Amino acid sequence: MEKNELLNWLRRNGFVVESSDSFFPDYIFLKKEHINLVIKDYRTDPTYTDILNDSMDIRLRLKKNNRNASNTYFLVLLQEDSKLSPYVIEKDSRGLRKYVITKFLDFKRIPFLDLSTEDNDKDFKTDFLQGQVESDETIKQIINYIVENEGSSRSLTKEEVNSAYYLLFDVEDIKDEN
Repeated sequence: MEKNELLNWLRRNGFVVESSDSFFPDYIFLKKEHINLVIKDYRTDPTYTDILNDSMDIRLRLKKNNRNASNTYFLVLLQEDSKLSPYVIEKDSRGLRKYVITKFLDFKRIPFLDLSTEDNDKDFKTDFLQGQVESDETIKQIINYIVENEGSSRSLTKEEVNSAYYLLFDVEDIKDEN
């Protein structure tokens, strides 16, 4: 996931960039009510030690700026093809609590981000589907078939779903002859 994409999404959801002089250029600090977020974009795979050291560095910067580290979360922005395990990074709470972000779907794992509002849910689904459509031609064909058959406003019948399957996967329609 791109850093600008993430920042735009967070800003649309009420987070404001603050204290940039204390965190720039290494990190981006955002705040919403009592929740603080610190983001670092790793272009290449860091080591677990690098992430832990960054987490400790952020904690020290927060202390110098009289910020509450208990309400601060470190969003570790990794490339989708990263070899690091998000589980290993997130379970280590030393320094700060951490969440690994590689794609929009990762937002669902973050409990303090309220994705339950209709607009957020719509944005999330749109962004997620857009990412999937761009990466998979078969999914794009399925979505186009659903839209053409008014499936975005009603449930498709079993026959319409079967027809889509046969059409998209170039399979002959095999009926039960019993």
